[in-house]
Amino acid sequence: MSLSQNIFTPRKLYFSKAYLSLNRNAIIVYGAFLCKRQFVKSGHNGQHKWLFVNNGELVFVYSEAQNKYNISAKQFTRAIDQLIQVGFLDINKPGKSLGKIPTVYTLSDRWMKYGELDFIEKRRNRRKIQEGFSSPQKMAK
Repeated sequence: MSLSQNIFTPRKLYFSKAYLSLNRNAIIVYGAFLCKRQFVKSGHNGQHKWLFVNNGELVFVYSEAQNKYNISAKQFTRAIDQLIQVGFLDINKPGKSLGKIPTVYTLSDRWMKYGELDFIEKRRNRRKIQEGFSSPQKMAK
């Protein structure tokens, strides 16, 4: 596997409606996700290609956003929501904050159709966090 010092992205990404709609923190978070990609060289006889091998296994936690990029939990949540909404990210496996299980993400190419009729819109599912104790009647509902 190779970890490059460079981030390679298609030029059309930077002029896309989706990218131009991002706020500052979403751009920083997206760049951090791009840095997490791992590539392997595939092919032979001068026909080499670089394959992105860890898509669907990308983890970026709130503490990393805070410590490395000075992005608060609220700002990080908004950035992730925006990246999902415009098509740069999808959630592969939702995490559980109380269980300290991180969310696992996939880089998506849905952004290419952002603003078009056939764009597939996705949003992060909001979990209702129940605090305290509940009566058995409420839990049965």
